[in-house]
Amino acid sequence: MPNGKSNSVKTSSLNVILPEPLLELTRSHENRPTVVFRSEYVGDGNPVLGDQLMLEFLQALLAYPEPPQAMLFYNCAVHLTMDDSLVLEPLRQLAARGCEILVCQTSLQMLLPEATPAVGRPASMLELADRMRQARMLLWP
Repeated sequence: MPNGKSNSVKTSSLNVILPEPLLELTRSHENRPTVVFRSEYVGDGNPVLGDQLMLEFLQALLAYPEPPQAMLFYNCAVHLTMDDSLVLEPLRQLAARGCEILVCQTSLQMLLPEATPAVGRPASMLELADRMRQARMLLWP
């Protein structure tokens, strides 16, 4: 200890191990939310308003320093991941920043049998349910 500082931990008089005050703390990615989409729109009622709110929601997510950990799409929400989607560009940007995008295989088979998502990858409902179960925080716009 040439400079008088401990390399890793200090022990208090109560025999409690405390971290070195000068250690850098890094943010955990575990605190990033998982976002679950079950519809093409945000809210009920006016679909034009729902489209606009969905776009604004995704743009709001882009404004944060870290993207969500994952975005899960099932039922009609799988349409959002297609080439003709109004929100394809923000989804691509979120994916490029490290957000994993999972699209329900069953929903794809039922609603868009010949289509392939333009962003993300197909996933089973078992995988989607497991992601929801393990997430520390879920957002349902």
